Amino acid sequence: MDTTEAIKKLLEVVEQLRKTYPYKRFTLDGRLVGDLGEVIVEENYDVRLFEKVEPKYDGKDSSGRNVQIKATFHETLGFPCRIEEVPDYYIGIKIFDDGSFKEIYNGPGSNIWELLRFS
Repeated sequence: MDTTEAIKKLLEVVEQLRKTYPYKRFTLDGRLVGDLGEVIVEENYDVRLFEKVEPKYDGKDSSGRNVQIKATFHETLGFPCRIEEVPDYYIGIKIFDDGSFKEIYNGPGSNIWELLRFS
């Protein structure tokens, strides 16, 4: 498969995802993994995604907690470096090439901050 054909196929898949989840953009500019992670979390956890981009948070759970979601295909997840940006609640997942995922963290952001603060 050449690059042109691969890009066309990627864009077809992105268009299908946009139709299924119209409140996510699924752009190929680096947001794709994040958007995929967010919808995976929404489908598998008690989280409802915000329909518009909100600073610091991606959704809210049924307890009313604001939730930040991070996803990766690699070995690391992003986390804020400044105390004022630490999320109330954080869910981080690793997505595998077969479409499955593994929960890396599911809990208060302050717990991660305390660990990082002393590193």
